[in-house]
Amino acid sequence: MYLKKKPLIISLIVLVAIVSVSWSFHKKSDGDIKSKLGNVLGYSLDKIYEQYNSMKGYGDNLDDIKIQEIYNKLYSIQSYSTAVDKGVGVGLLTPIANLMFDDFQTIASSYKKTGALTDSDREKFKKFVNESVEISLLVTDVYFIKGSEGKPKLKISRYDSLVKFRQSH
Repeated sequence: MYLKKKPLIISLIVLVAIVSVSWSFHKKSDGDIKSKLGNVLGYSLDKIYEQYNSMKGYGDNLDDIKIQEIYNKLYSIQSYSTAVDKGVGVGLLTPIANLMFDDFQTIASSYKKTGALTDSDREKFKKFVNESVEISLLVTDVYFIKGSEGKPKLKISRYDSLVKFRQSH
């Protein structure tokens, strides 16, 4: 059985971060608010990028430990995606995170039944890994100011690539 407490803990940490930022917004000036929002967005986007990009390290074989690690990463991605979507006011990353979670859940369920990946599941997992890396690149392109060494955009406008990814999925 896969751990259910870890996603709850990750969600609570993200929730506490959002609440504390919201509370500080109430107390701070507009410049401070934008700075704090930029910090939260930057941190969340870095985590999303890091988690998606790290999927390429799993190769094409799964075991119970790797499945749990991937689930933990996907739960984390979902939480951080919610924070980013709320921060920029555009709901793109959460639906994509949910799609990726569903895709992996199908692969993991099949593995759980047989104890191994079928050739079909191996192809699905390879596609999942490739899409994870693609999303990490799209996040960088859409959400970060080019040439700014990781400074996030507080407003995004050119996000057609993420919409196309979600629609093609």
